[in-house]
Amino acid sequence: MTFTDPSLPVLRDDAILSSGSLALVDFAHSANPLVGTPAAGVSAASIPNIAWKEAAALAGAGTQADWAFNSRVSLTAADGFIERSGKGGVHVCMSQVGGTGTGKGVTIERIVAAGSPLLQYLAANLTHKFYFSRWERITRVALTGALEPCEAAIYANSSGSPYSTGLLNLNRTGIVNAGLGSKSSPDLPQATGNSFRSGGFNGWTAAGQPNSTGAADIIAALMTVGQQPTAYNGASMANKSRSTILYRAYLEDLTASGRAYADVEALDFALFGQAFAAGGRYAGDTFTPVSTLP
Repeated sequence: MTFTDPSLPVLRDDAILSSGSLALVDFAHSANPLVGTPAAGVSAASIPNIAWKEAAALAGAGTQADWAFNSRVSLTAADGFIERSGKGGVHVCMSQVGGTGTGKGVTIERIVAAGSPLLQYLAANLTHKFYFSRWERITRVALTGALEPCEAAIYANSSGSPYSTGLLNLNRTGIVNAGLGSKSSPDLPQATGNSFRSGGFNGWTAAGQPNSTGAADIIAALMTVGQQPTAYNGASMANKSRSTILYRAYLEDLTASGRAYADVEALDFALFGQAFAAGGRYAGDTFTPVSTLP
């Protein structure tokens, strides 16, 4: 049976999704849950993107695999551990004592432009407005004054200061370039417990735009813990990271969807509240105590 009435609601895999959705990483989502735990090294594009159908329709290109994300995991037993929580989140526990070197941590990202319609789309729409959010349960806070500010970033490698001038940088103390508004619940400074953060972005800053190589210059790191991405991989930043359960990250092109930042934030925050309230799918989650790795 085919429905042709344009006034009928569009059935989507998640309540947050719209015609402007580009990425929804939700490890325990019923539409396509992640199997297992992100493995050591840099994976192929194996992290499901729940928004891939909306994204492919918007960009006019790409398969489910093309819109998936890869993981980057660099941990020794002394640096930290990664596990699935009881409710299906990805718990990354980072030592604040025993870190062994540079670049340790976990990132969910897309970094190879070839075959990546997401990076190609971002490069082609530098002036569009975007919404980003992430859901976590912080199990140990980053050390005060730590230079580990990056919890998510979309930036260009060619920029002289990519993390402060790119499309977005969500960090320990704030959200850079969020000209449309931002929300942190609970309010900063960072605290243990459930955490919702969002920002609305007026496109790339002039100083942070990718160079002539376009998509090949862009890094889209939607979730990151530890000494990652590259600007924060120095040994001086070891033993400073937060530990956290990663649940969900979302990216939408507001220009394409026609939605206002405030409206998407309100919907997203309501969904967050439902997920963590009594009876919600992430309520009462269980995980290995961070005290097992000082």
